[in-house]
Amino acid sequence: MLVIMAKAPRQGAVKTRLAPSLSPAAVTDFYCCLLDDTLALAQSLGDVEVAIMCPDTDVNELARLAGSGASVVAQKGEGLAAGLTSVFAHFAEGHQRRTIAFNSDSPHLPRSVLEDAFETLAAYDVVVGPTHDGGSKSGSLRLPS
Repeated sequence: MLVIMAKAPRQGAVKTRLAPSLSPAAVTDFYCCLLDDTLALAQSLGDVEVAIMCPDTDVNELARLAGSGASVVAQKGEGLAAGLTSVFAHFAEGHQRRTIAFNSDSPHLPRSVLEDAFETLAAYDVVVGPTHDGGSKSGSLRLPS
């Protein structure tokens, strides 16, 4: 299961750090492009189920945008930590299933990174990848099953 952490593309709610440089409409349009391309990346993996985890208020809008290409599930609670907790509680708990969560603005992520993560999850319980965009700066963490 490949789960995209997303928000509905609403002005003032997405990519807010870009607001000083771009109009609210341009920021929202940019986020829509990132989300569309991230969905395309996820769907390119072929035999992997794709889902979107989002705030409850965003489910209908994201379901419309994703079409039949991904299921959309409301997270419990607010914020990224609640969203990530919801991903693994909803999709992985008790299912012996490989689940990957990543953000909606990552169309630049090489497909091979996702493929390698799924492969690594066959042998390890957790795989954490580094990011260079302001998130975790640590290396990959792999815990044996």
